[in-house]
Amino acid sequence: MSETLTLPLVNLQLEHSNIIDLELSRIIPISGVSEYVRSAARLGIGTDTYPHSMPVDYVLQTRSEQEADEASAEDVLNRTLSIFKLFKDSLVYSDVVVLGDPPRGAYGLRHYKPWSRVPIEPYYLADNEMKQFVDFWHQFIGVNPRSFPLYRFHLADFRPYLRDRVVDYVDSLEYLFVPDSGEGEISYKFRSRGTLLIGHDKDSESKGKIYEKLKRAYALRSAIVHGNSDKENQLLKDSSWEDEITPVRYYDREAIKFFFIAGCLDDSEKRRTLLEKRLIFDAEMSWKTPEDF
Repeated sequence: MSETLTLPLVNLQLEHSNIIDLELSRIIPISGVSEYVRSAARLGIGTDTYPHSMPVDYVLQTRSEQEADEASAEDVLNRTLSIFKLFKDSLVYSDVVVLGDPPRGAYGLRHYKPWSRVPIEPYYLADNEMKQFVDFWHQFIGVNPRSFPLYRFHLADFRPYLRDRVVDYVDSLEYLFVPDSGEGEISYKFRSRGTLLIGHDKDSESKGKIYEKLKRAYALRSAIVHGNSDKENQLLKDSSWEDEITPVRYYDREAIKFFFIAGCLDDSEKRRTLLEKRLIFDAEMSWKTPEDF
């Protein structure tokens, strides 16, 4: 028995109040849903969770082929929010899924508040971005929200502590860049492979900066998980947590998109072949898209 699932999309702004048709789903103004669904959505996200500057003007509605349970509702929510943040370096928030219309219930899911260390700008989609967003949605709708690297990338935005965010991003990247971690040289493989992939179209100076930022990120993560406060303080002496987090989050976004398109986000053996044989041994650096692999 199918039913409608409704997700409030906090912080989303569209240039015009258009309906975004995503075939099996659609994004519509919250005024376009029934009063009962609208009330359940607003009550579900709570009044003390999000700053008043974050609008709740839109919802995503999708159809479930069967009656949704908590696990499937959470998958829909996490996949939706992840696609938004992979498409653009900005955040759409939600922590509730309303089941049915009229509602038979709502699942409030396990997310932290969007802790604001820096101002959170609206997630803005202009009219001229709509086609690109729809195409991106269709390309990534099959992504597994429980995939380890995607899950850790997604989780990091809800962490209340900055140290945890660093660990999440680096663990996600290590999973992607070092599928052969059991064979040692993890730090070197992490930064060298990451530089080859992320900096494939960059000049030598830019590649060097990527290499150093990845090296610092891995060193900071190691200092955190091993409780080396002296090393942690040394790395942050002339920097801030946000300075360290911003680039590594960007690298994680790019790596997740690359490996998903290449078909090996969750396939460690295929990813290892790509990283070792194609990217390093054959030195095939003239590619333009992940599909080339």
